[in-house]
Amino acid sequence: MSSTAVMGSWIGKALLFDQKNKKLMLYSNGRYTLHNYDHIRGWNLHWIESTGPAGNIVHKGVRVVIEMNDLNRPLQSFPMSSKSQGDVWNQRLALLLNR
Repeated sequence: MSSTAVMGSWIGKALLFDQKNKKLMLYSNGRYTLHNYDHIRGWNLHWIESTGPAGNIVHKGVRVVIEMNDLNRPLQSFPMSSKSQGDVWNQRLALLLNR
């Protein structure tokens, strides 16, 4: 599967997208659930911004938080390695989900 269709990692939590069938698989703690794309209600990119030692802007705790149609777990958080990776996933989600 292409890395552009997998958010997260197999160590903790992952979200896989099947563009052809408009399905997604949420993998968490060794278990997975299958859903239609409309299971995702929305998403936001979160981070903490601070000033680094050289006076530069530093983004910490970058994550994509996805709102799901699930009463037990309505929010799923996926850590990103950088704000630019979060920006890429923000755009991918918009394209994948036609929003």
